[in-house]
Amino acid sequence: MDIWGGHPLVSLSLAKRYTNLGELVASVLKGAPSLGDEDLSREVQFFLYDELLSDPDSQNFAQRLSILVGRQHATVLEAVRRVAPSIRTSVGVLLDRFLGSVLEGDANNGFAVPPVFREIAKQRISADEQRAVYREVASALLQPEGNVIQAERAISGIMHSLLGEDTHTAMMWTVILVMNALREEPPRAQLEWILERLEIISFVVPPVDFYGQLMLTLAQMALATAFQ
Repeated sequence: MDIWGGHPLVSLSLAKRYTNLGELVASVLKGAPSLGDEDLSREVQFFLYDELLSDPDSQNFAQRLSILVGRQHATVLEAVRRVAPSIRTSVGVLLDRFLGSVLEGDANNGFAVPPVFREIAKQRISADEQRAVYREVASALLQPEGNVIQAERAISGIMHSLLGEDTHTAMMWTVILVMNALREEPPRAQLEWILERLEIISFVVPPVDFYGQLMLTLAQMALATAFQ
């Protein structure tokens, strides 16, 4: 049984802290350290960046993935690699190297940075790089698959456009998605599911340029029509 939070890197950090078995046993008797232990957290951070993520490709991959919500599939993982500076190491190699430690998940459900490392990784990525990641991910998610627009994927792309401060793209795709849904006349429950997730568009601050204001007006009109 793992008494230190269930993550292998915590055990590795403890092994580095205590030089012999006697010290480790004594620490257990005094009270097992946890992930909330400030000293241990610093050691995990040191272990993560200075030993596990020892090269720029690995660091950039983990840091970029850490700012995304939920688990991500191959399309997004490849998009993360394209952000400048680009990651030359393939997704397959990175997954083989870090799955089970810095990364968790599988091909069916997607991959993510575990919570214990996510906040550490997010602190290492600049605001400019975050915007670039969000925009590249949005671009990948908003690519139709043939003639099909998948609502869940498109909504995720719209949200990432907003996070990347690309309101033009977010508004344009809101119009496309809503009008496409109205044209196909899906079951009311499905339409409501889409509209609930796009409701945030109503709270977007209007862009200052004419095109941006036009797209926001069209998006709001499309949403109003669908809500009727």
